[in-house]
Amino acid sequence: MNSQSLVFQNTAFDIIDHNNQPWLRVGQIAPALGYTDQRDCTKLYSRHSDEFTEGMTGVVKLTDPNGDLQETRIFSLRGCHLLAMFSRTAIAKEFRKWVLDILDKETQPALPQQIIPAQQNALQQIVAMKSGDSGGLRAYCWSRFNNHFHLGSYKQLPAIHFDEACAYLESMPMKQPAALPDLTSAFLPPDGRYLVSFENGRAGQPLPVPRDACVMTVPDMLKAINEPNGMFVDTKTLFEFVTATVNRLAQRCEYYENKSKGVPVKLAM
Repeated sequence: MNSQSLVFQNTAFDIIDHNNQPWLRVGQIAPALGYTDQRDCTKLYSRHSDEFTEGMTGVVKLTDPNGDLQETRIFSLRGCHLLAMFSRTAIAKEFRKWVLDILDKETQPALPQQIIPAQQNALQQIVAMKSGDSGGLRAYCWSRFNNHFHLGSYKQLPAIHFDEACAYLESMPMKQPAALPDLTSAFLPPDGRYLVSFENGRAGQPLPVPRDACVMTVPDMLKAINEPNGMFVDTKTLFEFVTATVNRLAQRCEYYENKSKGVPVKLAM
């Protein structure tokens, strides 16, 4: 990190590399917090010194403008933030926010480098050789690949896993994806909506579904009702929903109340 990356309003900080972390000297923190005298900042620290750890502040020897070594108190970014928490200057709040922004950037993990286009092409060639002209086998190959490496697309593969990815594709056993069950043999009436379930690759008896029926889970139904452009429910039906819900809640409350009193109760549905 260079000094250009740490500038707060009119204060440009000289970075002190201490324990492989950026630290700031008290003489530059003081004006950034709005103090005209560095000693005011030092006194602020002294009043709360018991709350600072060795990872927040320390004294080191630094060269002053005259070229002489001088003991100087420095603060880590976390130490700067704690120091600003005790400050009551008008600018302290802005300084605290600035320090937190710097800390967020410092602690944000670097994203792994992804494979380059040439490496993407190499993976594509392996898949092409494995699958031939079969679009189904090609889709099967990429599906297994993405699931194995937990990717949304092979292009997101971290570069450090490229050799492993090549070996995985080359050793992948190929098989034709299973075809969907043939429904032509099942008896389907000529018109209407039907629900068909499958077990062991065989279609069960089609069940008629009314045209105005909504086939969805309970959470999906609640979501659809609440969304502006979701499932339309007329006002009368909405009131019936509310009435049924209130009645069910009353039954459950009665159930748990009687249960707590030791009164024999029926299982609440």
